[in-house]
Amino acid sequence: MTHFLRSLTLLIATLALAGCGTVVVVPEDIHGTIVDITNAPWPGRQVLVGDTLTTTDEAGHFTVHDVLPPYDLALAFNTPVITRGDVYVGMTDPAPTVVSWALAPASLVNGGSMTVTVVLPEADTSTVVGWVAFEATDNLAGILAEPVTTVTTATGPVRTFTVSWRDLPSVGVRIHAFQTQVDPATSAPVHYLGYDTTDLVLADHGNVTWTASYEPPPFSESPLSLAVSLPEGYAISHTWLVMRATTQFDTVGLMGSGAAGPGVSLVVPDLPGAPFSIEVAQGEEYGSSRVYVPALPAGPQPLALQMEPNPTILSPSEGATIGVGSTITWTPGGPGASFTTLTPEATNGLTIFLWGGEDGSVTVPDLSALGLPLPHGVVCSVSVSRDSRATTVEDFASGDLSSQGKPYTTGFSGTAVFTAP
Repeated sequence: MTHFLRSLTLLIATLALAGCGTVVVVPEDIHGTIVDITNAPWPGRQVLVGDTLTTTDEAGHFTVHDVLPPYDLALAFNTPVITRGDVYVGMTDPAPTVVSWALAPASLVNGGSMTVTVVLPEADTSTVVGWVAFEATDNLAGILAEPVTTVTTATGPVRTFTVSWRDLPSVGVRIHAFQTQVDPATSAPVHYLGYDTTDLVLADHGNVTWTASYEPPPFSESPLSLAVSLPEGYAISHTWLVMRATTQFDTVGLMGSGAAGPGVSLVVPDLPGAPFSIEVAQGEEYGSSRVYVPALPAGPQPLALQMEPNPTILSPSEGATIGVGSTITWTPGGPGASFTTLTPEATNGLTIFLWGGEDGSVTVPDLSALGLPLPHGVVCSVSVSRDSRATTVEDFASGDLSSQGKPYTTGFSGTAVFTAP
């Protein structure tokens, strides 16, 4: 009865103000669902909607009454290695489905690490380059965005990699070995000489050696040229060819070069689903950004790519203090929604993502109800990224981040120091 009377009072107030020509935002009931990275419901998950803390039921559903839109929704995830908070700023969907970037507890299993040695045929390294790429082939290998990592520990024909993964007892990988004729000045590929691949299942603490046996590559080649329009202060620093992995959230770097300038030309293999990307730098102070071209051309064809400036953080200034209730502001930086990343140093992997803030600002929330209090006196890096597509904060919440690999650019501000609220 109390809820009915409250709703009736709000309706009468809304009708009265509407008659005066005033736009009124009416509170709504939010009926949401939390799912894990496999789209399975996550029961017993704590969700913070505005200042209201609730818990999902057995089907992953939750309800919060009388929420004034736009509203903020926050989740937290804690493991011995990773502590992450995701805050979706400025939500308007009354029935959101929000992806938590992990597996539900019933699905969690151990990860692992092992050594993989790849032996490449000898080559004239001044004009011919042999290189290796790992592609995760397990359907669950997209957990937490980067489940399979490789580290090269040796160069030359014999290359040793440490391959690590999380949340799976073993992982399937596809290893690609390419041999490419390159431009000695830029390392840009001008002809693909050979190709070999193998599928392996890696288990923890194992060792495996694979020797590549090059055959003519089973794909055609296409000259690719880009005419890139860059804002003032930007320059092309690298070009990359990337392959979409079989998992939803991953890409695999296939070839990099130092080709630079307003126009880039190189030969690329026609591989299905292999977008091309360029890395663009805005001076050494701001690091670099990567922009993806959706797909390779079918044949010789120029591609024009219009760069837009990165967002630039206006506050906090370098070395300033920041805490709960502090406002982070930045300049507009493109057509899509932005997200702000706070990474306190020396705090057990803590990262806080503030997804949204399309008006150019976000307020640091109090996540203590989720077990993520901001650490007092800890130096923190602050960065702002923006999606290069016309996305919304609801796209971020639903996990719609991967139609072109990682289609965003990043502006880095420096450091701030957390203070207690």
